[in-house]
Amino acid sequence: MSVSLDLDDPELEYRRADNGCLLGLLSLSVKVRGRSGRKMALKLDATIKGRFEAPGNMEDKTFEDFCMISGTATLIPLLRATIISFTSQAGLNPPIRIPLINVPQSLSKTTLSEKREKNKE
Repeated sequence: MSVSLDLDDPELEYRRADNGCLLGLLSLSVKVRGRSGRKMALKLDATIKGRFEAPGNMEDKTFEDFCMISGTATLIPLLRATIISFTSQAGLNPPIRIPLINVPQSLSKTTLSEKREKNKE
């Protein structure tokens, strides 16, 4: 079986709470497709969400960058472990593994600034 992985760009929603601290919700999604010949043998879509907080004295831009880079780096191993466990329990041998990802390199400055503009809308 040939397997393809598609890791979507992380999605960040954040706001300032009444006490001034920053609250963010980061979503990370992956699509796994497995083909055996021309037949689609596996279709798995998974999303994991993480909640992040920062003190009120942190600037919005710093918080966005922190969530996008450090938050993504935190969520990927959890998503990886969940997919390995799920596919292993489903009887796939070997289970599906998400490869190691260089998060800062994969999230270019262009991507970060585009996400920042989207959050302002």
